[in-house]
Amino acid sequence: MQQGYRTIENDESTTIDSAENTVLMQGDVIFREPGVMLRGSSALIDNNAGDNQVEDAQYVLHDLGAHGNAESITYSSNTGSVTIENGEFSRCEPESRFWLFRAESIMLNQDEGVGYATAVSLRIKDVPIFYYPGTLPFPLGDERMSGFLAPSTGSTRSGGFDFQLPYYFNLAPQYDATLSPRLISDRGVLTGLELRYLAETSLNTLNMSYLGNDKLFDETTANVLGTDSPPTDNRWFIGYEHYGVYGRNWSSFVDYNAVSDEDYFYDLGSNGLNTTSRTHLNRQARLNFNTEYLRAGLNVQRIQIIDPFISSINLNRPYDRLPQFYFDTDAYLGAGFRVELGGQITSFDRTLDESLLSTDPARQWCACQWRTLESRACNQLVDRAAGLVPARQCKVQARVLQTAESSHSIDG
Repeated sequence: MQQGYRTIENDESTTIDSAENTVLMQGDVIFREPGVMLRGSSALIDNNAGDNQVEDAQYVLHDLGAHGNAESITYSSNTGSVTIENGEFSRCEPESRFWLFRAESIMLNQDEGVGYATAVSLRIKDVPIFYYPGTLPFPLGDERMSGFLAPSTGSTRSGGFDFQLPYYFNLAPQYDATLSPRLISDRGVLTGLELRYLAETSLNTLNMSYLGNDKLFDETTANVLGTDSPPTDNRWFIGYEHYGVYGRNWSSFVDYNAVSDEDYFYDLGSNGLNTTSRTHLNRQARLNFNTEYLRAGLNVQRIQIIDPFISSINLNRPYDRLPQFYFDTDAYLGAGFRVELGGQITSFDRTLDESLLSTDPARQWCACQWRTLESRACNQLVDRAAGLVPARQCKVQARVLQTAESSHSIDG
């Protein structure tokens, strides 16, 4: 049956009700309009309302790259909206079922580019990983919109059950926010917030996390070796990153990070070993000037050490640069010759425990023994990263070695 730009096919009966202006089709029904294909066991076409209902259906929305199956689908020729009952929604390739939504009801508003799923589960390779009993909005295309993001769940040895459900706020074209409440059963609720702002001359990102009253904190044992209590009950992290470009020649960079305690990333990091095993936090600001013939800049950098294995005597402790000026220039002289000139002026700063730095032979012996003990502690750190030694035990052993060595008599 052909109706203008609409084509409908079936292989069984067709009943036309002229009074109601409807068409009932049975059999293998294939319904096509520009950008839409529906297929099912039967179809009811209501020409007055512009509604097309297909039972036991499959659908493809070509403009969205979306497809799925459903118990029933209603497509409005007037508005382009699609209502899916007890069905699925996916934007994977048609032969792929890597991810999909499955819900009691899904409404797709193609004009607004928004979908609404009720009693919805998110499935990865047909394994449900998330369920929401209410109505969840989601974007149909690449446009940004406020709504829940994919959750994460798991468990850790130091925190128990771990569940995080981020919510994205599309506040304006040039700035947005993501709020990430995270339930850690043995510790409490950690709240994370990411703010992003795109200005005419810069890109800025602020990350903050806070866990108040860590349930594993015990004031009486917080500083006692061998306990599971964190050093402090209020745990927090703040990170700020800035990239700026001013005209053709100037640019800026800022990277600032701070954390409440040295155990924060091991206890609360959620991004794998690269996060949980962080040993330093960068605090840096840089201003650059670039032309065809001159490249120069001013840099300030300080490092926060959060690794208990790096002591104040460790000569590998990084230097702060307070500040550093650098430049580089070159010029073409002709005949294949080029001259270049570059240089740096840096004020280095580092604090070591001078009481442990000495030319006294006895103190040198102590320092030598400390380096041996420190090497053993570093080996424990490797075991910790591999999961062979609990973090707290590893730290305890390292600190016991440090305490024992610090108390060693230089006359011994």
